[in-house]
Amino acid sequence: DLSKEQRAKLKDIEDAAKPRLETLRGEMHAARERFHETMRNENASEAELRQVNEAMLKTKGEMMKARFEKMLAVRSLLTKSQLKDFLTKLEQSREARRLER
Repeated sequence: DLSKEQRAKLKDIEDAAKPRLETLRGEMHAARERFHETMRNENASEAELRQVNEAMLKTKGEMMKARFEKMLAVRSLLTKSQLKDFLTKLEQSREARRLER
């Protein structure tokens, strides 16, 4: 369990990361749409396809980096025991998502 101070710091981390992550989610959605539209376009050139793919990958990379930075901030406020529990829950969550696919 988190202390009151840790909960407050976690909320600050979440609040700080939220606007950027929401913006990136919107950009990723738009990039995916552009990618799919371009792929469906019979007249799209290979260069156009590569360009929209690169744009989508760039946005995905930015999103991954923002999530990573948030994760580092969360990790820095946890004790070793809390971190161990957190990592166990994170792995369980990943496994559950993998099984859903």
